[in-house]
Amino acid sequence: LAISGMMMADVMLDADINLTADADWSGRGTITVPAGIVVNLNGHRLVVDNITGDGRIIDTAATYDLLDGITSTEGGNQWINTGVIPGTTTAITLDFTSGPIVDNLSYFGSGFGASVFLLVGQGVHLRWYGKGNTIGDIEGGVRYVTTVTTDKQVKVVKADGTLVGSQTEMELNNQKNNLHLFRGGSSTFYGVYTLHQLKIWQNNVPVRDFVPVRRRATGDVGLLDRVNMVFYANQSST
Repeated sequence: LAISGMMMADVMLDADINLTADADWSGRGTITVPAGIVVNLNGHRLVVDNITGDGRIIDTAATYDLLDGITSTEGGNQWINTGVIPGTTTAITLDFTSGPIVDNLSYFGSGFGASVFLLVGQGVHLRWYGKGNTIGDIEGGVRYVTTVTTDKQVKVVKADGTLVGSQTEMELNNQKNNLHLFRGGSSTFYGVYTLHQLKIWQNNVPVRDFVPVRRRATGDVGLLDRVNMVFYANQSST
């Protein structure tokens, strides 16, 4: 997002903003924050002439420290329940860095098996079940973004935008169970990766926007849902 040097020209934000210092955006017309976009003040002062839109302006500094990511460890059983039951109107964007390349790693899922809402790693193959088709082959220690859209497309790109692979006409069935992160529902197949951000939409409405944080009062590390401002902690003992 480039806004410096703009004078009296309205600006529509197209990405989340996390302030690292006080900012003066006066003289730039109306700032529009669309739905799904978050401006986090992080304890800083933001000056604008006018601001509008259905997005959110929050300040997490008093309660949370933002982290670049949270990592599930190999051999552990960390997982987080999103509280969202996925289905045909669910869309997801997952920003993550891959961990070790091993079989049956669950990135997220409402179960583990056929015809479920599940992103799984099997060796180098990143697969969607649904149909169990390979979306693309990934490497360990590389940052990727995976998107699942309601038009039945699943796509994986590297952080620089390089396409890894995509599949269309994937199964997006209505599920009975909540979507879990770092495992496939109640299965024992856990993920080993670093989560940077995960967004969930239902019927084109943002319902979760998870970012990694540390809760200042307790030191607990988990995910903050910036849609509802709710903290989600690891739900296992390790």
